[in-house]
This record gives sequence, C-alpha cells and structure tokens, in this order.
Amino acid sequence: YAEVARIESEQAAERVAERERAQQAEKARAAAAQRQRLLAEEQAARQRQLELEQQQQAEAEAAARAAAQAAKTAEPPPLPLPVLPEQTRVERYEVKPGQNLADIAGLPEVYDDDLLWPLIYRANRDQIKTPGEISAGQILDIPQNKTPEEREAARREARELNLF
Repeated sequence: YAEVARIESEQAAERVAERERAQQAEKARAAAAQRQRLLAEEQAARQRQLELEQQQQAEAEAAARAAAQAAKTAEPPPLPLPVLPEQTRVERYEVKPGQNLADIAGLPEVYDDDLLWPLIYRANRDQIKTPGEISAGQILDIPQNKTPEEREAARREARELNLF
C-alpha cells in the first residue's frame, strides 16, 4: 500500500506541476499576444499620424499654390494720383483734334491716368452721346473731388469696356 500511495502521490505532484507549467505557458502566450496588439496599435497610430502630416502638408502646398496663382492673376494696386498743385489741375478742358476721353484723362493736368476717362464721360453726358464720340472744340468739365473708391470704380469700368 505504501508503494501505491507513493506512486499516486508522485503522479498527483506531477499533474500539479504539469498544470502549473501549462498555466505559465498560457500566461506567456497571453503576454506575447498583448505585446503584439500594443505594437500593432502603436504602428497604426504612427501610420495615422504620418497620413495626417502628409494631408496637412498637401493642404499647405495647395494653399500656397492657390495664393501664388491669385497673386499672379491679381491686378497690381493702382498707383496713387500724383499730387499736383491745385493751380495746375484743370476743371475744364477743350478737346483738341484727334483726342479721345482716355487721351484727355491721361494728361498730367487732368488725371495723369487714362483709365479715369469714365469720370469725364459721366460728368459730361449732357454733351457726349457715347464715350467714343467727342469733337474738337468741345469744352468738357473735369471733376476733381473724387474719392479713391470712385476712381477705382472708374478704372474697373474702363478695363471692362476696353474702348480705348
């Protein structure tokens, strides 16, 4: 009986040891799987960060290209009118042969800017039917007290109509 009891006791101890080894192996497998999941999550996070940085860089480059294109197509700011002494500016002008409104507006004593001809046209509609039809000898009023906004609107109109 003693021998059987000893063998059974050894077998029981061996089963306990086997279960402990199996539990340790299972714990090691679970820890390895957890490390793999963490590594995969870290790699996915790095990939998302890289994609976000690439997207932001692409957006910044696109914005820079758009700004550069806008700068290329934007009209330069208008030059300010030279400040001439008031006595050199005319308030009325007599049309010479061969002149048109843009020629007159471009004269230094008038506006020194041929794109401001719409200001003269508007001030003299009572005697000018169309901007392209003025006659030598006509006396035109030259308005002088126009705001920068009115001057810029006249320039835009002249560019759009492109008559002269």
